[in-house]
Amino acid sequence: MGNRKLDTALVPGLWFFKVAAESGTFARAAEELCVTQSAVSQRVRALEDRLDTKLFERAGREVKLTASGLMLLGAVREGFAGLQTGLDRLPRDQTTTVLKVRCAPSLALEWLTPRLHDFMRQHPDVSVSIFADWTYTDRVQFERDAIDVAVGYGDPGIQGRQLLVSLPELVRPVCSPDIYGDLNGTLPSSAAVVLLHDVAPGVDAAPNVEWMHWTDARGAVSSRRTTDLHFNLAWLAYQAAIESRGVAIGRSLLVDRLLRERRLVFANDQPAPEASSYFVLAAIVPPPGSPIHRFVEWLTAELSASLDKARSLFLEYSH
Repeated sequence: MGNRKLDTALVPGLWFFKVAAESGTFARAAEELCVTQSAVSQRVRALEDRLDTKLFERAGREVKLTASGLMLLGAVREGFAGLQTGLDRLPRDQTTTVLKVRCAPSLALEWLTPRLHDFMRQHPDVSVSIFADWTYTDRVQFERDAIDVAVGYGDPGIQGRQLLVSLPELVRPVCSPDIYGDLNGTLPSSAAVVLLHDVAPGVDAAPNVEWMHWTDARGAVSSRRTTDLHFNLAWLAYQAAIESRGVAIGRSLLVDRLLRERRLVFANDQPAPEASSYFVLAAIVPPPGSPIHRFVEWLTAELSASLDKARSLFLEYSH
């Protein structure tokens, strides 16, 4: 009597037998298993010798299962199916890809960070690390820190990187409701209007560029004299505007929530000119389906939808 104890030597023969039985010929089985037909024949013959029973009736190229073969095929199918079910149920190690994203600080604070939970929910296999600073397009740091994606505002300076997305922004002066009242009659004529500046609105941008852009396009925000208060974050300028410290240039994406909450209002009814653009950079064009590609797709959709919503409010002239 042959050795019918299941062991590591028997399992490969059982798999060859299953494929041969389901294929109907050793030639088709060999093609599926990526081996030669003689290798299939040898495996089956060795299995028959070990089990001491004939499994196939051979008739030319065709093979037909014997009664023993039919019995074994049922057991093998059930056994391998149960094994596959067990493998499928095994918990996977929580290995994740970590994306390193460098983002303009005010954009990270006001817009990107509050939305990241949505990306994490949709893509649980991808973790994200956000670095909020002004060096998001510096090529040397981009490479040294292995940054996957950079999200910023202004001139991306794309030498050595790929510009994946560019979406234009609108700007309008914004202030608190109290300051709006002052600008429209209650402020003493001798009092100055404080212009709140973000001294780093974009890569290599001049400190006063946003107010200069507004003045060139739409004229002065007030006929009164002005003074200046500077911050190194647009987010800080907007907080100062909320506290009635002056008038800031609001980028639609960054002040949309504050306008809808009535913490800020438009300082005047002048239409909004286009300013700089938001951009997304990567070291290379990401392959479809890769973690970077999935993040950029999500980011682009979110950014486009948010800008559409914010721009619609900016194109209204009411308070």
